[in-house]
Amino acid sequence: GFYTSYLLIRDKIHRLLRENDVKKLVIFGQSLGAALQTLCAVDVRYNFPDIQVISFNTGSPRVGNKAFAESFNKRITDHISYKYGSDIVTSVPPKIFDFCHVHGMIRIKSKTIWYPFKSIVNHLWKNYARVLRNRA
Repeated sequence: GFYTSYLLIRDKIHRLLRENDVKKLVIFGQSLGAALQTLCAVDVRYNFPDIQVISFNTGSPRVGNKAFAESFNKRITDHISYKYGSDIVTSVPPKIFDFCHVHGMIRIKSKTIWYPFKSIVNHLWKNYARVLRNRA
């Protein structure tokens, strides 16, 4: 799952943070990268409490259960997660399996009627980039 994937890079991240005088860390991810970014943000904040963590992502799946989301929400106060329309990836894994989103979700395009193809197209990075560029 997401955590197993994150463990593949965790030691390197921790080593780089220990070897450098990092005061602030800005972490971004899209899709699977958003899931890994979410895990990284809370992990860094927990293990390096003096580092300010700024977290944002686009098209993030649900990463953990309610306990994980509460832990994240308590530790990571500077977080935004953008959702474009009916992006299908933001709806997985299903809530029925106890997964939920962390705080900070902002919908950047009105929700559309769910169609499989449209929901996949809503996940494309170019859609997020276009809307966010126009907001800047």
